Amino acid sequence: MWSDDYKESKLSLDIELSTFCNARCPQCSRTDEFNNLNKKEWLPLKSVTIAKFKKWFSPEDLNHIKNFHFSGTYGDPGMCKDLYKIVSYIIDNSDTTTVSINTNGSMRDEVFWWDIGAKGQTRLKVIFDVDGINQEMHEFYRRGTTLSKILNNMSAILETPAEISVLTILFKHNQDYLDDIQNMCRKLGVKNFDWVEGNNFIQSIYKFNDETGNALQLE
Repeated sequence: MWSDDYKESKLSLDIELSTFCNARCPQCSRTDEFNNLNKKEWLPLKSVTIAKFKKWFSPEDLNHIKNFHFSGTYGDPGMCKDLYKIVSYIIDNSDTTTVSINTNGSMRDEVFWWDIGAKGQTRLKVIFDVDGINQEMHEFYRRGTTLSKILNNMSAILETPAEISVLTILFKHNQDYLDDIQNMCRKLGVKNFDWVEGNNFIQSIYKFNDETGNALQLE
């Protein structure tokens, strides 16, 4: 029961902080793959504010929670305006609670990522999405993001004690470059890696229309 985990400070929560995103990934839950990669019409644009987060979780609550995971199912946590304030609130008002963040990392600037890493220290883990060794390969799926900006932001937070990981989504166009992607990130100081296969395929081909309406496909 979750109540037992709460009492024993073993509860881990997965929270969507925002439905805003700077990327237009074709297989994402928020993306309309046949409407020029815009967000799906039924999805409202919202972000959690620090005031709302404090209403949800008192300082006493924070100490009963093992980890807050800010995922990116319907938006990127990095697009939440109050992300730094929320992480600071958790760190400042709990003793051992940890935070993990999934992000494409192609937003904000290097100062922001250094600051959030310095605040979270070893209690913060950030998972960056890197899907190619160059811009063309990376953005074929991770559309709307800039690989050089991601690598610069990742380099900045790597100067802090925060734990940094890289996640790569594999398709036919990048699967043979996984070692190269990881080696590129290792040169920056990344030590932790994971990968998954693109998982929204019904058959071996996933068709979509790009930002200007051109018909493309993932394999």
